[in-house]
Amino acid sequence: PTSETNVTTSEAPVTTTAKVPTSETNVPTSEAPETTTAKVTDTETKFELFEYEEVLSKKFPLRAVQYYVAVYFEDVKSEKEENIDFTFTGKYCDGAYELGSTCTVVPELPTTEVEITNTTPKVYRITPKSLTSVVNLKSTADVEFTLRYAGNPTQSPDLTHASPLTIQSPIPLTWYVQVSAKNTVKTNLTLAATVCPKNKVGTACNLNVTIVNTTSKVNALEEKLVTGLTYFLYEGDIDNLIVSVMQGPLTSSKNSLKTPPQIHASFDHYPYLSDGKVVADISGCTEDDCEKVNSINLAKNSNVTASTGMWYIAVEGTKNATGNYFIWFDYQCINDCSDNGKCVDSLCTCDSGYTNLDCSKKSKTEYYVLIIIASLVLLSAVIGLIAWAYMRKKAQYMEVE
Repeated sequence: PTSETNVTTSEAPVTTTAKVPTSETNVPTSEAPETTTAKVTDTETKFELFEYEEVLSKKFPLRAVQYYVAVYFEDVKSEKEENIDFTFTGKYCDGAYELGSTCTVVPELPTTEVEITNTTPKVYRITPKSLTSVVNLKSTADVEFTLRYAGNPTQSPDLTHASPLTIQSPIPLTWYVQVSAKNTVKTNLTLAATVCPKNKVGTACNLNVTIVNTTSKVNALEEKLVTGLTYFLYEGDIDNLIVSVMQGPLTSSKNSLKTPPQIHASFDHYPYLSDGKVVADISGCTEDDCEKVNSINLAKNSNVTASTGMWYIAVEGTKNATGNYFIWFDYQCINDCSDNGKCVDSLCTCDSGYTNLDCSKKSKTEYYVLIIIASLVLLSAVIGLIAWAYMRKKAQYMEVE
């Protein structure tokens, strides 16, 4: 039995050797084998205790991005400290990919004619810019393209297609392109890319994007639900950022909320439709109570290596979708419950005297109480005035007598 293990930084084999289970350990990128030793103490964890020495060895076709390695364990009964060793082998090849035990340098896509043989494919690299909408790769001869971003295209390729090839909304990392042919050919390879301004997306940069900048507090945005994808761009700190959507007016009760629309998100490129399905870095709900509030935590995306950047959010409306929805950022609950309530399972529980889904409105009950109190005060004043007038008149009458 093994715990979940994600291994770092190379296309080469990576070996993990465990003597006993350990607590969470982050392992850095390295060009040389590295050993990390962690001490284990009695603690609360997740998997059953290994009562025997276990050696785990796995091989992964990794990309040139940052990885974290975690070993989970639970119910450690020993009070004695033990050691656990992690050994990582492989190379990090900058501007190249690993072929066997060496790094093979990969040139940029050539601008002159090249020869492709049926026995020796050529590999080149391209680097789409951030906000690239579409990349078109063409050949003047009959060839096939095999692509993988940030990794060896011969291992777990992301895309294989005959020329011409179109990549919509490519991830802004280095892509490695293998060009192969059934027969020896001479060809010119051409690369054309369309880069949109940040408030536009689409293959022709024809779809509008609502830009959200959270340098100040941003209230929930109310939008009309339409068929297809509606886009938003979030600029700002992404640490533990949550994006949420909810359908229905703020005056709705929790029990009457409709199923919210789906949301999708991609970092430095935009979600898009392909064969009726949405292609995105993150899709679906990652938080609580998804039947009423659909929320995704952007920091949970494993492809992101920066703490700041641009997130494209797409709200998906189904066919014949109607009504309005609210979308908000940074808070688990809409408008952070307007500081008049507590957030429980993505929904606000309002303080006494407040109502609406975001606790922004004072309840009518409070107004009725205030009216009653005011009426009683006024009535008391009137009664007091009448009594005072009566007593004064009576006093004057007694004086005359």
